Amino acid sequence: MRKIMSSKDIFINDATSQEGVTEEEVLIQKNNLLIILETFSVAYKERFKQKAKDPESLNTDDKLVDITNHDEITTSHMLIDIHEVLNIKMDYLPGDEYEAFPTIKDVLEYFLRRFDYRVNIENPHLLDE
Repeated sequence: MRKIMSSKDIFINDATSQEGVTEEEVLIQKNNLLIILETFSVAYKERFKQKAKDPESLNTDDKLVDITNHDEITTSHMLIDIHEVLNIKMDYLPGDEYEAFPTIKDVLEYFLRRFDYRVNIENPHLLDE
């Protein structure tokens, strides 16, 4: 059973000092976070096109409502895209994104808690168990 780690946990100097966390698990979690970041960046650019801020300039503390120009419908579609790419079932209602995810960090943490490349991508049949 993998230990659920936050993005902060992943990048602390000695994450392996935490009980049950191996160096391999930290590397896997870093890879998972990079996949989530890339997926978020691509979905954001695709859905918001000319209205999008440069993804390189985004900060995890940025408000989701601000970077999406208060466009709830496009934001819902962007997050649905991320769910589909990462093979993660939604557990909130479309339209509730701004309440569920006040900041970009909240979006990333949500997906990080639910995504493991070894399962969601390589062995999706395990998701049904």
